[in-house]
Amino acid sequence: MGVQEDPEPWFKEKADEVLSREIILTQMLQTVQRLILRYQELGKCFASHIENVRIFIEGMEDAHMKSVLESSCQGLEQTKDLIDDIVCELSVTVNGNLLDYIHELQSINSLIERRIPLLRAYLSASKDAASGTPEATAKSDEAQTQLAQFSNAARADIQQVCDIRTGDMERFFIAISRFSQEYYRLLTARWDAVLGNEPAGPGPAATASAIASSDGAFGVPMMQSTESSPYADAY
Repeated sequence: MGVQEDPEPWFKEKADEVLSREIILTQMLQTVQRLILRYQELGKCFASHIENVRIFIEGMEDAHMKSVLESSCQGLEQTKDLIDDIVCELSVTVNGNLLDYIHELQSINSLIERRIPLLRAYLSASKDAASGTPEATAKSDEAQTQLAQFSNAARADIQQVCDIRTGDMERFFIAISRFSQEYYRLLTARWDAVLGNEPAGPGPAATASAIASSDGAFGVPMMQSTESSPYADAY
């Protein structure tokens, strides 16, 4: 992606950093998508099991056994609700924010690539300027000005996004871990309630608290270019 003799190696370093982050985030995204698929499959299994238990209950005459099975069935239904809840949160919140971040990195990559033709033009004009002719010197100065204007604006936008996103990958890892912990905590609480060991736990959508506890890992503003940017269409 880079060009030899670039007077600003910052862009090559940033391109390498962006690529590294995109690889890690893509792996995280794939993991989350696998989790979503498995939870969806698990939800289908619970739905089928609930249906079978209901059919079995209808044919029973023992009132006590019917009561026990009905309580278990309610626990299965609550677990199914919890699974649906976590699928929704993973799909919309986690998956969505990871995609946003990846798209931002791809925008940065596109921006760096848009700079390369200007850099090549500048390097070529600089070599021609060695001839000392006024025309060659003027062309070199113009190419240098165009490259500088683009580079300064691009660097400001890229750095702004990188500053905003500092620590995000770590927070993503932490948030996903807390999300899983919250799921198992709620699942245990619901089955303890079904078995009479403790009061019923939180209701549907309680897994959102795991997202709220992630300390800003999600909901970070997407990359925005400044009004003075000469390349706003790059986004």
